[in-house]
Amino acid sequence: MRAGPDVALYPASHSSQARSRPDEALRLEVLISLLGAGQPLHERATAWFAAHMAIGLLIPWNDTNEQHSFSLILESEDGEMVANLGPVAFQTGRPADAIRGQSFRSILAVQGGFRFAKPGAYRFVVRLDNGNARHVVIYAQQANVMQAQQAPGM
Repeated sequence: MRAGPDVALYPASHSSQARSRPDEALRLEVLISLLGAGQPLHERATAWFAAHMAIGLLIPWNDTNEQHSFSLILESEDGEMVANLGPVAFQTGRPADAIRGQSFRSILAVQGGFRFAKPGAYRFVVRLDNGNARHVVIYAQQANVMQAQQAPGM
């Protein structure tokens, strides 16, 4: 599944034996961010970093086999939008042996390249089409040019 030039989505799911509550809605349970080394941040340059995100969802019975979407937004510490991926559509089905009323857990893996213009705090925000959202904060630091040149793979 492709969601854009630099982003690939890999859905996987497994079921939960818990029964859905009648008032239960699709929700984000987990948001994990892993950043790979990119170019060091220099005073007048931007740096690209590979980001890998795991988005954990709890999907109630009544929300399976329905089209949903999420957006992934990267914001600077000033609240400025740096990147916006979305909306990205997804759908989770039910296994043939599912128990009526059962909830399902699904993991969406997102990978992409993001540009950080300056050192500071950044926030990845994932928002579902029903308004449920989670965020994770990361920090970009000024790289020591000498250390960056000695880093493996650079």
